[in-house]
Amino acid sequence: ADAYEELLEGEEDYASGLLAMEVGDSQLQSGIAEYTTGLIEYEDGLKQYEEGAAELEKARRELSFAESQLESASAELQAGRQQMDTLLAGIAGQLGTDADSLLAALRAGDENTKMAVDMALGAMSGMGMEGVPENSDALIASCDALDAAQQQLSDGWSEYRAGEREYIEGKEELEASKAALDTAKARLDRAKETIDEAYAEYSDGLAELYDARYDLQTGWAEYYDGVQELHDARETLETERADGKRELQEAYEDLLDGEDDYSEGYQDYLDGVAEAEQEFADAEAELADAERDLADAKRELSELEPPNTYVLGRDTNVGYLCFENDSAIVEGISGVFPIFFFLVAALVCMTTMARMVEEQRTQIGVLKALGYAPREIAAKYLFYSGSAALIGSALGVVGGPAVFPRVIWQAYGIMYGFGGLETSLSPLLSLGCIAVSLAGALGVSWLTCRAELREVPAELIRPKAPAAGKRVLLEKLPFVWNRLKFLHKVSIRNLTRYKKRFFMMVLGIGGCTALLLTGYGIDDSIGGLTDFQYGEVTMYDFSVSFSDALSPEDEARFLADTDGLISGALFVHESSIDLEGGSGVKSVNLVVSPEEVEGFVQLRSDGERVALPGEGEAVINNGLAKALGLSIGDGVTLRDGDMNELHLTVSGIFDNFVYNYVYVSPESYESAFGGCEYKSAWVLSAGEDAHATAAELLRLDGVASINLSTDMRERVDSMMESMKYIVVMVIVCAGALAFIVLYNLTNINITEREREIATLKVLGFFPNETAAYVFRENIMLTAIGALVGLALGRALHSFVMSQIVVDMVCFDVRVYPSSYLASVLWTFGFSLCVSLIMRRRLDSINMAESLKSIE
Repeated sequence: ADAYEELLEGEEDYASGLLAMEVGDSQLQSGIAEYTTGLIEYEDGLKQYEEGAAELEKARRELSFAESQLESASAELQAGRQQMDTLLAGIAGQLGTDADSLLAALRAGDENTKMAVDMALGAMSGMGMEGVPENSDALIASCDALDAAQQQLSDGWSEYRAGEREYIEGKEELEASKAALDTAKARLDRAKETIDEAYAEYSDGLAELYDARYDLQTGWAEYYDGVQELHDARETLETERADGKRELQEAYEDLLDGEDDYSEGYQDYLDGVAEAEQEFADAEAELADAERDLADAKRELSELEPPNTYVLGRDTNVGYLCFENDSAIVEGISGVFPIFFFLVAALVCMTTMARMVEEQRTQIGVLKALGYAPREIAAKYLFYSGSAALIGSALGVVGGPAVFPRVIWQAYGIMYGFGGLETSLSPLLSLGCIAVSLAGALGVSWLTCRAELREVPAELIRPKAPAAGKRVLLEKLPFVWNRLKFLHKVSIRNLTRYKKRFFMMVLGIGGCTALLLTGYGIDDSIGGLTDFQYGEVTMYDFSVSFSDALSPEDEARFLADTDGLISGALFVHESSIDLEGGSGVKSVNLVVSPEEVEGFVQLRSDGERVALPGEGEAVINNGLAKALGLSIGDGVTLRDGDMNELHLTVSGIFDNFVYNYVYVSPESYESAFGGCEYKSAWVLSAGEDAHATAAELLRLDGVASINLSTDMRERVDSMMESMKYIVVMVIVCAGALAFIVLYNLTNINITEREREIATLKVLGFFPNETAAYVFRENIMLTAIGALVGLALGRALHSFVMSQIVVDMVCFDVRVYPSSYLASVLWTFGFSLCVSLIMRRRLDSINMAESLKSIE
């Protein structure tokens, strides 16, 4: 009831406040309207005042201008009047009269006076006086003009004074209007302050009104919530009272049911005791039976024969062997490429130091003339090259092991799933690399300086004479030489003229091409390994292993059961055996076939078919022959796990690239190892899906396992795939080295021939002609170097592949024609990039400075 009464009072307060706000709002709007009207009137008056002020300023400027004009005219009139009075006074004095009488006689037309005046004027003109009228008429006209000008000047001063009075009156009126405007502005400002105060009170009242309305709404909401809570409390109380009565009744009923359950549970306990006693008796009988079975088992165990124990080393694990083979590949590459990179680095150092010494011949001569010893002069260049080699080697020793092993490890980790790599730095190896780099740089620098230091200072200070031109071999072939253009002849002569630069360019470019070809060749030999093996050697789709040896009837039954699934099968004996011969022992796969293997396995050597061995003979694969140093006619020994031996003669060597195989005849096998059991079959699938066919074959009785050639191919492919990262790394490093060598040698070529290039520019060669003349030699040297590099690359590739010795894989050393083409194109691409970069160097050569640099 109290809350409801407060709500009614709040509504009354809200209504009265709302009425007051409406009245205040109407008054506020009226005040704002009056203020707006007054502001408009003030702005109009201010505009009129500004216009009047502008007109008044314009009138002031006009009065000032008129005053200056009048003063100037008064001065001129006064000067003219004074000159005229002087003239008249002079003439009147000559005639014996005064000026006014003389002027009156002239105006009256007295002829004697006119004649006398004309004579006087003529005499004055003859005396050279300036401003003298020609005759008496002109004199009278001048006097009349002066009188008229005097009258105009008087009128002008009258007008000026009238305008000055108007200006003063207008200025007074304008100042009065300005004062009125200021008064109105002050009144408007006071009205604005009053309106702002009223608006602030209005805003405060409106905020209080909104607060009151919010409080009123909140009060009503609380009132309704209280009423609802009261109703809910009454309903909850009645519900709880009813539930309490129902629960009390249910508890009484549960008590009665609990007494019945207790009686039944006690009876169940008595029955359980009886059943447990029976089960204990049964368990004792079973325990006695188990003791008898245990005694029988111990007796059977004591009768067992000792088992055969086989110890398999980690080299029998496929993953370990694959990783060992991959490591052998990296080891083979790492043994070759550093040597080549050291040689190319020495070439770059030699060319750089040769250019530096050549450019500083004059400085060396001056130092020698000043008394410096040759070793002191050479120490400067040795320090330069040695510090560069030391810094570069230190960076390589720190950065190389941190980058390249992780790249290789990441590549192998894709296939093997390795963990993290922990790299360790070998102090001895690091010092050795630094020592080799330092020795190469210092040695090359000393050889470069030694020749220059042998000359006397007088020769060193003079510019070095250019190499003399000689006839080239093409000049002895007139039908070729005469058809060449003049600039082409010059380029050919320049190639043989600078022999040192020629051989350095050819060696540098050839080395780069050789590196690129070697990298591509490794990819060709390794990347196509599975295509060679499973496209040219192994032709069957899968190998089937049986649980027991097959008889001829079993073989016929297998062929009948697989009719429609396979298109052919060859039953063979396969086992692992040790082969001893040549330089060692290898574990190989032994294959015994009673029939020809053609169509299942292609036994070829350089495209020629290799026949199956006869009795006492063996056919081995090329990788095994290469590893043990075997050839046709050599003797080998096969030894099984029971140390039984079979001595054979190698009758043929066939091409095979994955695993090592030896083929023997059934007669040879049986003579040493007893009966030959055929528990394997090479099968050709009749369907497109070999996996589906293999699944069907596994359901047959006697089939133990199936090895698909496609799975083996994918496994070897995965092993070889990681090698592509190594090959890419080799190609990238070779390309970077090629770019460095080409840039360095091209820069030296341009530096040595700056005066020659400047001479061509002076002679009028266009920029494109000059660039073609210089870079034409680069293109020719690139072509020669690329040809030399292809030969070097072929030899280097063969050497690198010979260093890669892998037990389970035999690489087919081959280089595709596309690799030759790619190596040449990359070399020319690097040469083109260097030419484009050095083109700016050609354009920046200053002709005057280059030609007078000798001075």
